[in-house]
Amino acid sequence: MSLIKNSLWNLSGLAIPSLLAIPSIGFIARRLGIEAFGIFTIAFAFIGYASMFDVGISRAAIRLVSRTRQDRPGLIRIIATSTAAVMLLSLVAMAALFFSTPAICHFLRISPEHLGNTISAIRLLCIAIPFFLLTQVWTAYLEGMELFSELNIQKTLAGVVMALLPAFMLIVGSGLYYAILGILFSRIIAALISYLFCKRHIPISLKLDRATLRELLSFGGWLTISNIISPIMVYIDRFVLSNALGAKNVAFYSSASEAVTRLLIIPASIAKALFPRLSFDNKVQQPGPFWKNYHFVLFCICLSISLPIFALSGFIMKIWMGEAYVLIGAEALRILLVGFIFSAMAHLPYVEIQARGHSHITAAINAIELLPYMGMLYLMIDHFGIIGAAISWTVRMIVDFAFLKIAAIRLSRKEAFQP
Repeated sequence: MSLIKNSLWNLSGLAIPSLLAIPSIGFIARRLGIEAFGIFTIAFAFIGYASMFDVGISRAAIRLVSRTRQDRPGLIRIIATSTAAVMLLSLVAMAALFFSTPAICHFLRISPEHLGNTISAIRLLCIAIPFFLLTQVWTAYLEGMELFSELNIQKTLAGVVMALLPAFMLIVGSGLYYAILGILFSRIIAALISYLFCKRHIPISLKLDRATLRELLSFGGWLTISNIISPIMVYIDRFVLSNALGAKNVAFYSSASEAVTRLLIIPASIAKALFPRLSFDNKVQQPGPFWKNYHFVLFCICLSISLPIFALSGFIMKIWMGEAYVLIGAEALRILLVGFIFSAMAHLPYVEIQARGHSHITAAINAIELLPYMGMLYLMIDHFGIIGAAISWTVRMIVDFAFLKIAAIRLSRKEAFQP
């Protein structure tokens, strides 16, 4: 199956839920009010950050599955070991975060009006962590086997549920608790869907194989560093904003950030198609027409999407989120769109490095960027508020692309001279 076809399958699996999520987010924002919606977006970040607790196992599983396609007993061991290990890790994470919830809410400076409800909602959300992490493991099999048609049917079904269920729960009831309940139910349903799709091809059990676990962790070990640092860098802006300015102000920034996140489905779709193919081939083509074409096409697509959104940002925010979000939200969106282009382009050198088996390089880049980014974020938010957060994120995307591109070129040249 061609990379273009795989990319289109990936895009369809992400695009349909994202298109449904856009009106859903606008509806949720209006139903909850500004501060409660800000807390709701932090809750989404909370779930996203939970991906660190699989210590890179699901990503390593994709690579191992792609290299073990003809060995069915080996595939069974990989999925069984990954499932058992991630189940154990997720339960530990769930317990730790459950008891840390009051401290987390204190850090976020939740107003007294919403504090009690927020503590209950986040504790409820902790239950979703095992379901979220197990979903990643079971989709890893389909991804590693390049079963993109099935993978994206599964992702579309799960994504539609996750996009609509929180909004539906706000029709059934009212308030933040019902919206969070929608996230929990959607994660449970998504896990069930991914389990059924994976089980069609391979039995799923909870059986740890030590040799397989060592192999997963040998690749996933460096990914552990990335899995810890990357979610911090992705979501720390919302947490720092909440701590510095209060949860109410997070809503204005996160609405613009959510819009950019939906746009990033394009490079993510291409990257997901490239990774298992390059891992299976055990080599990546040297820089030339192949990579130049992908970079050029991706750049043109992202630029053609960004320019009209940039020009119509105020109108888009008004129609989508409401009048209250127009002034600050639109300005933040324009700044984030610049970072979006660099973030999109960074996916290609990132997947090239990962597919070569050099996960330590991307982990090192993340580690190098973390403290300067956090320092810049605190400084810029202190001086410029929400706009400072948007500028910081965009600067990080530019630096991240530069580091990854330089690393990919140097790695390619080094391997070109090896016999």
